[in-house]
Amino acid sequence: IPENMFVVAACNPHRGNSLVSHEQGRWVKESYYVRPLHPTLQLIMWDYGSLDKDQEGDYINAKMKMLHRTMSNLEIAGLTDLIIESQEAMRCYAEQLLQSHGVPSEEAKIESHSCVSQRDIQRVFTL
Repeated sequence: IPENMFVVAACNPHRGNSLVSHEQGRWVKESYYVRPLHPTLQLIMWDYGSLDKDQEGDYINAKMKMLHRTMSNLEIAGLTDLIIESQEAMRCYAEQLLQSHGVPSEEAKIESHSCVSQRDIQRVFTL
């Protein structure tokens, strides 16, 4: 690889067992299972964390303004709030479901945060 070329990659974080079993079913499909990074990649891994509620709101608001230039600020703010509320409702539902299947409270809170993503937000804009 030439010296002026860099390889950049991103991956979902591995947070323990992302296949949480409940009865005969699974919490997520096998295709969505996040496997741990190979030990040689651990040395160069960087955790950027996830967006907090305010950052997520700013992202949604900016995306709304960019895609819907004819909407008023009031309409954009209202739709932004609805999307944020729906994301939060899904996280609460996931947290409660995980807890009901024996996942400890703190772990359920952490795991449920990633049950929705920026991809889900993007799907709203493609509707």
